[in-house]
Amino acid sequence: MSALYLATAIGQPTMGRLADLIGPRKVYLAGTLLVGLGGLIGYPANSLPTLVIARVVTGFGTSAAYPAAIAMVRRQSQRLRPRSRSRPWCPLWARGRADSGRRRWRARPA
Repeated sequence: MSALYLATAIGQPTMGRLADLIGPRKVYLAGTLLVGLGGLIGYPANSLPTLVIARVVTGFGTSAAYPAAIAMVRRQSQRLRPRSRSRPWCPLWARGRADSGRRRWRARPA
């Protein structure tokens, strides 16, 4: 299991950079192929080193999914709403900006 985590930790920044250079869709598909290849390597394995290699290949494949998916979502959202100023990950920030002239934010004791 540690081989998978180590491969993922090393591969994720690398795959993110590759997604920026050659495109997120290609990196995502390559990661999917690596996950499948890792499964094919590990299925008939009858030794521990072969299983560790399969986990490393699977780790590199799964490390491609998150940065490539985030890049694809970012590009799609920029294409659909190029002038949007609000951030979908922080609706309270957008509300605070909209209400900043009308209401004061105060901390209430619980």
